[in-house]
Amino acid sequence: MKKNKKEINLEVLVGLFMFIILITLGVFTILLGGSAILKNQYPYKVIFNDIGGLQDGDGVFLRGKKIGYVKDTVLKPDSVYVYLALDIPVDFYEGYRINVAHASMLGGKVLNIDLGRLDTTPLPKGYLLKGSKSIDVMEDFNVAVHNMKKILDVIINQDGALGKLIFDDTIYLEFKDLAYQSSLILERIENGEGTIGKLLVNEKLYNDTEQLVEGFNMVTERVVNGEGALGQLLSEDNTVIDDLQEAANELSIAMTKLNSTNGTIGKLLNDPELYDEGTKIIDDVRKSPLRFLIRDKND
Repeated sequence: MKKNKKEINLEVLVGLFMFIILITLGVFTILLGGSAILKNQYPYKVIFNDIGGLQDGDGVFLRGKKIGYVKDTVLKPDSVYVYLALDIPVDFYEGYRINVAHASMLGGKVLNIDLGRLDTTPLPKGYLLKGSKSIDVMEDFNVAVHNMKKILDVIINQDGALGKLIFDDTIYLEFKDLAYQSSLILERIENGEGTIGKLLVNEKLYNDTEQLVEGFNMVTERVVNGEGALGQLLSEDNTVIDDLQEAANELSIAMTKLNSTNGTIGKLLNDPELYDEGTKIIDDVRKSPLRFLIRDKND
């Protein structure tokens, strides 16, 4: 049975309408999904020694914000070229870092970018960017678990201080005894026994100590203010030290003169003949004071 012209036109309109709906849905999907078709993209190439499982389409992040995706990865004999498509142009600086990291504990990879020291001059366009070693969280976790297992093995084998502390009853008993002795000491202190206990409980001893400290502070303050003999000696604004120094110099000069034989006292101290003669005269006076006086008048 042949379809009339009216039925054919209706089918064509229905088909055209469905086609328009599909096109509209596709446009809305592109707009809402942020497809790169309608965005300007800035290509970058990064060379890695190992990309750690990075795949085409994985996100590229800068300071935690997605700015593009991995467009392609190309394996070379000694490296891997990773081609990026970024939504914004970025400048790299000295000390930049580009590394592969885990997207989450559930899996997946992302590419993190650190632009480097922003206070330096930007690297020139077309600079050969090199990626850093990928951050393998699972590998670090496995290392941490392995190290923890080694520590637990040491503890279980009673090696080391912690193992002995957990399993050795001797150490436990010593700690128990130490706690008991400490309790006795604290009890004696609370009861006012011993020096510390009396100091804490006896108010008179505390007051005496406080007065002693106050007196010492007063003496120290007077010394600092230059009061008293000691304060004057320590003060920088008086001449006591200079006077003592001058007196010491004069005493030294006098002692030097006494040790010499030029002066009278020096001769008396150092000349043996004068000493012997003086001793003889003293003996004569003791024996006959009158004869000594008569001889002195005749002379």
